Amino acid sequence: MLFNIFKREIKHQLKNITFYLFMFVILMFHFTQFGKAPSRFEVMEKPKKNYSKNIYEPSSHYEFLLFTIDKLDHDSDKGYTLKKSSYGSSTLELSLEQNKAIKSTYEFIKSEIDNGRITEENIKGYYEFSNSDVFKRLNELDKLLGGNTYYTLENMMFIHRLFPNFIREEEKFKYVKKDIVDKLQRDLLCGYTYKYNNPLALAKKYTFNDKQKNQITKYIEELKNQDNMAGLIETTSKIDTLLEGGSQYTADDIEAYSTLNETEKEYNDKMEKLIKKDKITGGFAREFCDYTNIAVGFFTAFIAAYILIRDKKNNIMETIYTKKFSPFAYVIGKYLAVSALMYGVILLLAGYVTIDFYREFALNGIEIDLWIFFKYATIWLLPTILFVNALTMIISVIFQNGLIAIIVQFILWQINVTSELIGKFNLTEYIIRFNTAYQYDYFMNNYSKFLANRGFYVIISIILVIICSIIFEKKRGNINGGIKGKFKFFKA
Repeated sequence: MLFNIFKREIKHQLKNITFYLFMFVILMFHFTQFGKAPSRFEVMEKPKKNYSKNIYEPSSHYEFLLFTIDKLDHDSDKGYTLKKSSYGSSTLELSLEQNKAIKSTYEFIKSEIDNGRITEENIKGYYEFSNSDVFKRLNELDKLLGGNTYYTLENMMFIHRLFPNFIREEEKFKYVKKDIVDKLQRDLLCGYTYKYNNPLALAKKYTFNDKQKNQITKYIEELKNQDNMAGLIETTSKIDTLLEGGSQYTADDIEAYSTLNETEKEYNDKMEKLIKKDKITGGFAREFCDYTNIAVGFFTAFIAAYILIRDKKNNIMETIYTKKFSPFAYVIGKYLAVSALMYGVILLLAGYVTIDFYREFALNGIEIDLWIFFKYATIWLLPTILFVNALTMIISVIFQNGLIAIIVQFILWQINVTSELIGKFNLTEYIIRFNTAYQYDYFMNNYSKFLANRGFYVIISIILVIICSIIFEKKRGNINGGIKGKFKFFKA
């Protein structure tokens, strides 16, 4: 009986537009958030600074050009370049003609800078830069390489991110403070900031009033006078309170600024762990699960909310109730069917990502873990699927209303998904966030907590399904009974 119900539900879902919408949402979320595998060159090596070695964050056309000339030198030497895409960067292996063109462009710009024909003053504005010979040469090179390289003016604004920003340990506090003050000054100049404290972490504009502007001006001076990290956190906490919370000026954001300002040793340690301990895919599999879990943690509810009340709406419940069947078999059969289909979608996505990393790394002799995406899809994402389905089903049965189940699930999802972005493993979190490919030691040190969390939600899911089958049995023959019979405002 259970297997027949399982097969029947599978067949129904494969004809159900809602299931394919679920697949579409998962895929769109993946490609817009996680994207494709990074270039092996981005992971295995970073271009060295020469002309741009003293620049931390470029702020003029001239400084961006200094990063560009270092990138030209690196690409000519290594025989490849990177092209910017919607989902990251792709690698272009250079032909002899293309390499020669890059080297020629490098020599030309180097000569222009060394001989003083290109200075910060004479390309200060967009008009001056866009009419310079350097700009024209870079555009010609971009066309020769097939377009969308990092040598165009538009993409040049991102080129410094391909370089590691190393600082000395004693300078770390100085740079963290500078980053925070610079951001606050930019926000004040614009008159607004952005908050990301919403379920999808989308930017939400927050406009300052006059009182806030005056107070922010004072806080900027207070920040400049701070001489330790504790003082920075104290002042930024005041700013966050002034902006009614949810800003990018919290203690967690200070920590984020700190990780962006790495010493060379910190950077090398991080990359060594990613390559040797995580075998590259381990780190990116955690980031993959972070993004996928956001989508799975809510959108599965749209399917699960109606699988037990659908038959009543289709007027076939009387036929079902005239047959001998176990309510447990009926509930568990449908539950396993939708859970298996959703898990199958995740496995297919994990397979696609594995092939992507295999092509970029393994085919070029770089060791990766070929099974890690499937492993994390199972122990990380499957418990989320099981829990969301079980909770949604039991709520829909109690209230005989799928919409109520979706609303309740949305509230829980919003609470979970906006919590800490990295490594909160307590049992209140059914969606575990880990929004980075790094932090290997932190994850492994908390691995037992992670497993306990996932196991807890598997057990809770089983309990909820059993309770759901009991409630379903009590409503047998009268699917409109229960709470709906007591509270008239719940309508079928």
